[in-house]
Amino acid sequence: MCERRKPYKTDTQHKVNLSGYHWGSLQMGDLSDKVVLDNACGTGYGSSFLAKKAKKVIGIDISEEAIEYSRKNFKEENLEYLVMNSESLSLPDNSFDHVISQDTIEHVPNDELFLEEISRVLKKKGTLIIFTPQGKGKAFIPENIYHIREYTKDEFDKLLSKYFREIKFFGRRKGESLKSVENEMNKVRKYDAFYLRRIIPRRIRHLIGSFLTRRKLGISLNEILLQHIDYLDDVREDTNLIAVCRK
Repeated sequence: MCERRKPYKTDTQHKVNLSGYHWGSLQMGDLSDKVVLDNACGTGYGSSFLAKKAKKVIGIDISEEAIEYSRKNFKEENLEYLVMNSESLSLPDNSFDHVISQDTIEHVPNDELFLEEISRVLKKKGTLIIFTPQGKGKAFIPENIYHIREYTKDEFDKLLSKYFREIKFFGRRKGESLKSVENEMNKVRKYDAFYLRRIIPRRIRHLIGSFLTRRKLGISLNEILLQHIDYLDDVREDTNLIAVCRK
């Protein structure tokens, strides 16, 4: 499923991604009467998180495999999953109060069409919360082979300004507990010179890592909380660009 990750409670990257939905929901405010679009929902855990707060959530993804997984593993009565191309949304105009999109725009061939479609389906004064890696700029080839492009803050701001009247940028930092856990895991990885961990299922690797970090630090991977990831009004030297955009 490309960069789509199946969620494990002991996966630190899953914790970071889920924190984006948690933080994003706070920016949206009271969702009890709101309709939310999770654009490129991946394996569905974020859509499910939002559905527990919102009136209705629609999660879309171009991957049939991802949508099938989401439908089986993250069901909610007010949650619908659809196979759909983000550059051509089969959704009505002005139909969503909020849209969230995590780490997707760097993958799509036509980023302007992607944003144009989001703007079309958003209601007036609706909110887009969008995440993308902060890179060297569109003129450079990204190190990640799955990324078509990566933006500087100025490039991303200029692009978003074509479709949204108000844009505010944020950065994301890993809190001390999460950084300590990841540093401890990196120490362990140094002893795996032949990369033998590739043959061990990810779930088992995480359980081993959780045991080691609990013994060393007193906290397991499963105990990393969403609050251990910080969101700040500062993107300098940050690896992420997070924008809250008002239509």
